[in-house]
Amino acid sequence: MARLPQFDSARIDRFAWVILTVACVGIAFAMRGYTFDDAYITFRAARNFADGHGLVFNPGERYQTTSAPGYALLLAAFCRVFGPGPVPGLATLLSATGLLGGATALYEIGRSRNSRIAGLLAGLFFALSLSNSAAFTNETLPQVALILWGFALILRGNTLASSWLLLAATLMRPDGLMAAAIGLVAMHYVAKRLLWRETAILVCGIGLAALALYLSFGYILPTTMEAKQAQVIGREGQITPFLEGLSGFFRTATGYYSESGFVQLAGLFFCVLLMLNRYWLPVAAWATCHLVFYAYHRIAFYHWYAVAPGVGLSVAAGLLPTGTARLGTSGALHRALVPLTWLLVVGFIGWLVMEGFDYFRFGQFVPATLAASIAAALVAAYACFRFASLLPTLALRVTPEMVTKLTYAVAAVWTAVFALAEFRQVGTSILAGRDAAHSDKIALYQSVGRWLDTHLPPGSRVGYSEIGIVGWEAPHISFIDPLGLGSPHMLSNVRRGRALQNIVDANPDAVIIYPPLTGLMRDRPSTFFPPNQTTPYTNFQAYLAGMTDWLHGKYHVEYRDGPCEVWVRNRQQSADESTSGG
Repeated sequence: MARLPQFDSARIDRFAWVILTVACVGIAFAMRGYTFDDAYITFRAARNFADGHGLVFNPGERYQTTSAPGYALLLAAFCRVFGPGPVPGLATLLSATGLLGGATALYEIGRSRNSRIAGLLAGLFFALSLSNSAAFTNETLPQVALILWGFALILRGNTLASSWLLLAATLMRPDGLMAAAIGLVAMHYVAKRLLWRETAILVCGIGLAALALYLSFGYILPTTMEAKQAQVIGREGQITPFLEGLSGFFRTATGYYSESGFVQLAGLFFCVLLMLNRYWLPVAAWATCHLVFYAYHRIAFYHWYAVAPGVGLSVAAGLLPTGTARLGTSGALHRALVPLTWLLVVGFIGWLVMEGFDYFRFGQFVPATLAASIAAALVAAYACFRFASLLPTLALRVTPEMVTKLTYAVAAVWTAVFALAEFRQVGTSILAGRDAAHSDKIALYQSVGRWLDTHLPPGSRVGYSEIGIVGWEAPHISFIDPLGLGSPHMLSNVRRGRALQNIVDANPDAVIIYPPLTGLMRDRPSTFFPPNQTTPYTNFQAYLAGMTDWLHGKYHVEYRDGPCEVWVRNRQQSADESTSGG
């Protein structure tokens, strides 16, 4: 096999660090102030732990509402020293650090095996991924950075440090156990011997954490997983299973590519390249295991679950152009690749004529789209050069070095084209989470939470389906989540698609009425309607018009902010129930 052209490695390293840092800092700056409701569930658990109430959402309840105990403990330590106010800002900073850490780890994996271009492209695609920017302020990006650097250190031979990083990732969020297992296998494979210290660190550390969780809550894995399984069975709030939601998430981002089978074709080519570049296998195996685990257990899809599969797409996008270049330098593969590349060329031209040019009208940009396009351009260029070199009437001789340089040139041009297309839509793609409607909803939740904390007695119970931000703003109020995140005994109603029955049974002191709660009634039998009647209502006003005497008989509106209302239980009835022991 001919040697690839040599580049100035030190210059590439400096260039890569600058590019990745600028990209990550730019995304972090654009996402400043962004948040979403579920992240605040962990924030509140952290504050309760710092205040001595335990790692729980509602003080006095022995229930692990957060699925990221290690991340919550880290925030709790910060909260204990600096108070709760800066916690959301710290979470944003940790996410930005995780984004840069994950991008640089991917580059380090490529650099450690003299494949800097593949590492740089993978890191860049990771930094620009829509799923990553949408996960800001929760634990996902810091955990992914720990995992990827754990894999990178294995390739550098620093297995001891790798074991500590993978342990930290598992403690941060229990599904890091998959990465720890893959990393342990990779350590032993690289070292060619049994690594007792690394094995003891992971096994003992995870075992002690599992014991601590069992003693604290009576179980090891967060039962929020069971709640999210129940949500899928009951399809509460139109929640979709993981695989269906993930497919829709990437289909929305990739546009026409996902409808044509072109991404799948590039994926098959990537599998071949992966076997020839096995240093990427731990990352690919972890992304695949993450996808299979959540799909097999039919966990409800939430947007931050797309981050791990997105890492696999980033690796594919980085490996496709450079892997194609390496294949092009193999003389033994030339004869086999010529007919294959011509077949791909014909297919690509047909697809481009039929629908491909519509892509640029939307300006959508994700790693899978870019990877497929680069692969098509590369195989087309390679096939043309190889065909020209086989014609006896032409004096053109194609050398492996020419093919390699052409590959990198096409990859650079194609990347620039797609980046320009993305910039046209940056306001509605990467920064989609910061639109006006989302910001208004966050501000609404904050004002409602402050009103609850000010006007309801401490310890009052409030029913609502999104408890993160309102719960953070109302630390002295207990919340009842009808979707089952707050108590395991509610899951039977969730599985039957009757989540609102949980609020009726709990008989709370107040109920927040807003579309995320009323949406649970959509197209299914409801507690608030006669038996066997399906509610077609999809908005707040229709919901109020159809409510039965349960709400109107026991509660009255005491606070209104736009479409959101807080219904507080009537005082006379509260006194009667208190007298009767209810």
